[in-house]
Amino acid sequence: MAGFDCRVTLRRYSYSEISRFSRHSPAAIQRYLITFGRVVLLLRRGFKAREIAFLCGISERLAREYIELLEKNAEGYAERIEEIAELVSSRPASSDKKGAA
Repeated sequence: MAGFDCRVTLRRYSYSEISRFSRHSPAAIQRYLITFGRVVLLLRRGFKAREIAFLCGISERLAREYIELLEKNAEGYAERIEEIAELVSSRPASSDKKGAA
């Protein structure tokens, strides 16, 4: 589902619009988008899916899903992907996981 949420975010739907039809909270959608941005940055730095999964705290399957999403949409949404990557790279390092101290 995270891949779907990122895909519609690439199309510039708002978090609240995505929340209505995906039944995920806006906070969860934002978390998916931040994770997608991290995957983009790490992939650009030459990390492999397994390493990206470890560094992002996600499954390797989900890391591959994000990578596939990036590869399928790199041309059509290059500007938006760059915006997401910049957003993530400008964020201070912190844990976005629920329940993290």
